[in-house]
Amino acid sequence: GTIYVGSTNDLYAFNSDGTVRWIFDTIGIVYSSPAIGPDGTIYVGSSNSYLNAVNPDGTLKWKYYAPGGITSCPAVGIDGTVYVGSDGSNLYAVNPDGTLKWNYHTTGWVRSSPALGTDGTIYVGCDDYNLYAMAPDGTTKWKFKAGRDIYGSPAVGADGTIYVGSIDSCFYAVNPDGVMKWKY
Repeated sequence: GTIYVGSTNDLYAFNSDGTVRWIFDTIGIVYSSPAIGPDGTIYVGSSNSYLNAVNPDGTLKWKYYAPGGITSCPAVGIDGTVYVGSDGSNLYAVNPDGTLKWNYHTTGWVRSSPALGTDGTIYVGCDDYNLYAMAPDGTTKWKFKAGRDIYGSPAVGADGTIYVGSIDSCFYAVNPDGVMKWKY
């Protein structure tokens, strides 16, 4: 029943009746929604380049520095790995204890929120026109080139099709092997 929302320099936790449960100072602007891990940890990035892991009571669990600022929502895997992109042109995989599992350097800002496939594949868009499919170990499975930047977050359908929009005014459906199914 707790509602989490970010704002300028803060993450708020509200009770379902609208009263404030706690406020966590992120020391940077929160541009996106937080993600909740399987253990109740709240993950939120901010413009000051930190991915914050916040305990359910509003105290800091850990923070990870991701140069360039974080403007997208993190995604949490079933093993607790936290995936988040940065304006420093990286996709990060951070272990549940706050240590780096791996990072992948792209050629553009990663403002898209990652989406997770049922097989653990991480899908994320980038302003280098690519939709990336990353294996859980951080290796590239494939890249799909759109007509322009991909800032929106991909969605994965029940059949594994990846759906994503681009600022080229197209909406793409991409097969799990990285081949375009169709575009609108």
